Amino acid sequence: MKLSFTVLAVINTLGVIQSILTGFALLSIRSGNQRSNRILGLFLIFLSFTVFDFVMYDTRLFLILPHLYGLANPVIFLLGPLFYFYARSLIDPGFSWRKQDLWHFLPFLLFFILSLPDYFQSSDLKLQKYLAEINRTETPAAFFIIYAVINGYLFGYFLAVFRRLWDARKTAAPKAQAVDFLQIKWLNYLVIAFLGIQILSTIFDFFSMGKGNYTVTPFFVTVVVYSISFMGVRQSALFAGIQFKPILRKYEKSALTDRQADEILQKLKQLMEQEKIYQDNTLSLPKLARRLTVSPHQLSQVLNQKLGRNFFNFISQQRIEEAKKMLLDPHYQPFNVLEIALEVGFNSVSTFNSLFKKQTGFTPSEFRKQNSVN
Repeated sequence: MKLSFTVLAVINTLGVIQSILTGFALLSIRSGNQRSNRILGLFLIFLSFTVFDFVMYDTRLFLILPHLYGLANPVIFLLGPLFYFYARSLIDPGFSWRKQDLWHFLPFLLFFILSLPDYFQSSDLKLQKYLAEINRTETPAAFFIIYAVINGYLFGYFLAVFRRLWDARKTAAPKAQAVDFLQIKWLNYLVIAFLGIQILSTIFDFFSMGKGNYTVTPFFVTVVVYSISFMGVRQSALFAGIQFKPILRKYEKSALTDRQADEILQKLKQLMEQEKIYQDNTLSLPKLARRLTVSPHQLSQVLNQKLGRNFFNFISQQRIEEAKKMLLDPHYQPFNVLEIALEVGFNSVSTFNSLFKKQTGFTPSEFRKQNSVN
């Protein structure tokens, strides 16, 4: 039996190399959203392991390197959680790792432990297993159970990301500034792409079309990997972040005078103090601009130049300041954290907790306890 290198196999191999290079490049970026970059970098590196495993199977490189057979199997259980947390880091500005997040990686750990005996098998035994698999004419029933578990596991995470995206579109956060629109659009592309690839892979698995799963599926993954690399160059704001100085230069040609900006800022402060409009959980930049009878662009300019904040950060600060007052107000003592979060305008208690701790150093519950009068 000879090695078999097709055009698709070569393209997929290049995709593996590109995925590794892009992954390490993202890990090395020191500016912008480093947490998101690192998660995506790890996702791409581990994704390359899975794609390369497919390439090894398809090209029959396992005949030369049989000791690598089965080595990448547990890695597939890392892809779902990493993609999910990458999405969370983009959607939720207050995202931070929690101890309970480690549960998402338990399936990988269990599968890795169960695979340890196979790792220490001899190359001859692994070669026999590989030959038996590529020469089999029927798919054992147990394989369909494995396919169902793996595909269902990945589908669960991709659909969870899709649901978070759907919820994010209904909040004010994605409308805060241009980069948020870009990130949401970017994430939407990725989740649709990977859902499509997963559907294709599932069809190949359950209709015993293994050859397609080892050639066509990696090809589409390669296309996505190159898209990530291309977008990283063309839209650097996705990975490197947006600096404040470029934002200021964006308004150099604006007709808004300094006096007009001060007037808008004064009206904005009155609206916050008197009407507490930030309590509206559907509040967006265009909606607030309409209340001030100015354009969204002018309001964004005032927030950036006069306060050094974008819309989302400004509104979040207003909500958190109000929440601090409510947490210490005896009248609101019967209110729990969720009720206060909703009262001040947040749609998610997790976002409220994260942003509150980022600003005060305490969770809402800790803040209330620390400042309670005995």
